[in-house]
Amino acid sequence: MKIAVISNDLQSFQVQDLIKTSKKLNVNLDVLSLNTLQLSTTKLPELETLKKYDLVYYRAGDTPIIRNIFADYCQKNQIKFVNSAYYHSPLCGNKLNQVYEVLKISPQIKVPQTVTVEPSTNSDNYYSWLTDNLGKTFIAKPTSGHQGEGVRKISNLKQYQDLIKESYHGLESMIFQEMIPNTGDYRVFTINHQAIAMMKRTPAKGEFRSNFSQGGSVAPVVDEKISKCLAPIAEAISQHFSLEIAGIDLMRSEKDECYYFIEANSIPQWEGLSQACNINIAEKIINFLCQK
Repeated sequence: MKIAVISNDLQSFQVQDLIKTSKKLNVNLDVLSLNTLQLSTTKLPELETLKKYDLVYYRAGDTPIIRNIFADYCQKNQIKFVNSAYYHSPLCGNKLNQVYEVLKISPQIKVPQTVTVEPSTNSDNYYSWLTDNLGKTFIAKPTSGHQGEGVRKISNLKQYQDLIKESYHGLESMIFQEMIPNTGDYRVFTINHQAIAMMKRTPAKGEFRSNFSQGGSVAPVVDEKISKCLAPIAEAISQHFSLEIAGIDLMRSEKDECYYFIEANSIPQWEGLSQACNINIAEKIINFLCQK
């Protein structure tokens, strides 16, 4: 088995962990930089090099269309591809699409009330509509992105107006959600649609985002009652999206004590999870890839 990992950050903890672990397991694994696989309008990118691999594990955070090009190429050339969601569901990383799709899975899986905005909408009037429907404080987040980047808590008109001014792609690239009262969220890591580890993430003081990359603290989920609730939800979501390797984020509401789906991460980080749960995620990923 010869494995290629495609990434646009070769120095990330995850990539380095995969390299180190593959050497320990004596697995043939190469890391390819997305930047060296240039797209062209007249021919496919430098994808011919992928034909020497049995499997491609794609970990590059780029646009859905680029991911789909790689997935489609591998599919046509009988190269195993992870995550296969990029071939089956190119929009699997879009947060609005995720909310819509999760609603199809089961009425037992709750999602925050979510709305979008039309580009021509009058901003001040729409802000009033948002507060009427989502509450005085609500969440604004890009439809794509990771590690909590670009996610904002909106509590007044000025913050909303600042968001409009600073939004790089415009409000049409944002979604707005009710703010779920919480003490943090949960990350469930799934491999082959099985929950293998989970942790609770708690925001740093003065911060509402609980991401480890945003300074959040992490702790393993040791309460069996909680893990039995989280695991089947995360597994069903990863299965629905065809995400063989995923990080599913869920949040327990202090208001109704139900678990809400936040998002599904197709390029999950695991540095915090490894620390919290004392588990070798890279080894489990490589073992899965070798058996696929």
